[in-house]
Amino acid sequence: MATSFSLGGTVDDYDAPTQASIKAVLAEGAGVSTSAVAITITAGSVVIDAEIFVESQAAADMATEDLAAGVFKDAASLQMALTERFEADNLSTENLVVREIVAAPTAVVPDKSSFPIAAIVVPAMAAVLLATAIVLRQSRLKIVSAKV
Repeated sequence: MATSFSLGGTVDDYDAPTQASIKAVLAEGAGVSTSAVAITITAGSVVIDAEIFVESQAAADMATEDLAAGVFKDAASLQMALTERFEADNLSTENLVVREIVAAPTAVVPDKSSFPIAAIVVPAMAAVLLATAIVLRQSRLKIVSAKV
């Protein structure tokens, strides 16, 4: 899924805690964890481009519908959701103004080449490390039993 919206202020107003709050609002609206949300912040007022990763096309369709009916219903709904979250996280809302929803949430089915490489590399590395640990453990057991 992908969406884009414009906020007031400058890019510098959106530090790590503020970005975490934005991700939390999007994740809650889409029914996913914050780890499934990636945002990019660029100048031009402040443009937030968000990608929300889900497991299937059906999940993408459902999350898109939920967001469109909820926090992305209109700029006022997004403003309210962000303001509530910022206040709950003790963040300033001084510069928080939703200027416009640039692109309504859309379900995007990425091709296989666009999946994050970490989704492949991390499990593969974990498997290699586990196999190495098992081999080392077996080698140590053989050495210990040979000495006895």
